[in-house]
Amino acid sequence: MWPGMNDRSIQPRLRFKSASTFVVYYGANRLDELAMFDVAILEPSAYSSGDVAGLSSRGCLPIGYVSVLESGEHLPHHARVSAHDFLTVSGSRVAVPEYGTWVMDVRRPHWREILLSVAGEILDRQGFSGLFLDTVGQVEHHSFPQSLSLGMSTGVLDLLAGLREAHPGAVLIQNLGLERLIRHTAPLLDGVCWEAFGRFPKENLSDYRWTVRKMKELLRFSRQHGLRVMLLGRSDMDGSLERLFALARWSGFMCYGTESYSRAIETRFAGG
Repeated sequence: MWPGMNDRSIQPRLRFKSASTFVVYYGANRLDELAMFDVAILEPSAYSSGDVAGLSSRGCLPIGYVSVLESGEHLPHHARVSAHDFLTVSGSRVAVPEYGTWVMDVRRPHWREILLSVAGEILDRQGFSGLFLDTVGQVEHHSFPQSLSLGMSTGVLDLLAGLREAHPGAVLIQNLGLERLIRHTAPLLDGVCWEAFGRFPKENLSDYRWTVRKMKELLRFSRQHGLRVMLLGRSDMDGSLERLFALARWSGFMCYGTESYSRAIETRFAGG
């Protein structure tokens, strides 16, 4: 853990800039292992405000997970959703069967209001230091018409502006959205996560070239905006995690890999 990470007088955004390790864990308990990392991305419902305060006092920045473009009946705030908040394409709602969720229309002010309320609960009531904004990459889905993708991207920007205004000291991390969205959101963010990084590059030369180009672009954003880049891999989907180590050393990016976000914590990525 870097010097300064235990200094609670340093606001979270500055502490995040000094972080060198992070973990993603959506299970419960295991606070001692989580405290080994500078940053812990967690499922908010799995931890009490006391747990969050305890992690923070031990020099770990607790970051709460929020799904921006998906919602489902298992989420408490889903009861507030109206029929107009669901994204419809050709008159039908867009389902995500793997997770039992629906894609939400972030262009809708009501959905953004719900997300701002959820963010307030995580940050103000539970005491998390920031938010991990997942599923925003959906705005770049290949099946979406360009006009829809652009409109959804504008909705994400409006949400980020609202979050930054309401919570100026909070750490904001975007997951994916690396093709186009990050070019517009970077100034509002503290970090960007490249999940499933281990899938690239494969044998496909165009994939390799895209990966190299994107890494260079993220390095540029890091220099221009102070953006921290985080590489995230899951061994059951992405194969060997050794590539993460090698590329993180080459790029200077933080990295974390695991076999499961909900069952395992890979302390070898904690360093030290």
